[in-house]
This record gives sequence, C-alpha cells and structure tokens, in this order.
Amino acid sequence: MDEGDRIVFALALRAALLEKRGAEFENFFRKAGHALWGDDFEPWRPQGRFGDLKCDGYTVSDRTVFQCYAPEQFDASKVSGKVDEDFSGALVNFGENMRNWVFVHNHDDGLPATAAQLMIELRTANPNVSLS
Repeated sequence: MDEGDRIVFALALRAALLEKRGAEFENFFRKAGHALWGDDFEPWRPQGRFGDLKCDGYTVSDRTVFQCYAPEQFDASKVSGKVDEDFSGALVNFGENMRNWVFVHNHDDGLPATAAQLMIELRTANPNVSLS
C-alpha cells in the first residue's frame, strides 16, 4: 500500500469509526485491525464470564492491547472510569505481555479533560507501558 492509499484508507476508516457504536464499532475495529496489521493482529471476543479480559484486539509483535469504547450515548463523566477499569484490568490480565495499551474511541473531540489527565497519571505510574 503506497502513501496515497494509506491516506485514503485512513480517511475512510476515520469516517466509518465515527459512525459506529457499541458492538458494531468493536467488530469494525477488529476488521480494520486485521486489514492494517494482517496476521500480527489478533481479534479478541468476549467469552462468557471471562468477558474479553479487557482486550478487543492484540498485536503480537509489539504486545499492544487495544480496548474499544463507543457507547450509544457518550457521557464524559463515565470515560475516566472506563479508562481506569480497562487499563487496570488489562494490566492484570496481560502483565509482561502488554508493552502498549491503546484506548480506541470514536469521540471526535478527543478525550474529556479528566480522562486525559488520568491517562497522564497512568503513564507516570506505569512507565513500562506506553498508553495512547
């Protein structure tokens, strides 16, 4: 894929992700992850009482855990709790097998201030894991 193709793909991906919510967003992300990273990307699905172990996708080569968030109604007051719960859970579930943690969301304006501040705090408290 050349640079022009990547730009077109990125714009189409962004538009599609902004439109999708809930499970539809997660399913689309998994398909996009496979298209972007091929066999290096492993999609994760919930498994009964275990859930998804706070992972919607994983790239093996760089040990990245992706966690999706696209609620039907975006409530800024709930985002920090979601970030904290999902990162903490992924840290427990993956341990040394997580070098990077990516919070994938579809809120076009970015993270609310309290969630962004929490990301900074989590980065400081967990220097061995890159958060984005």
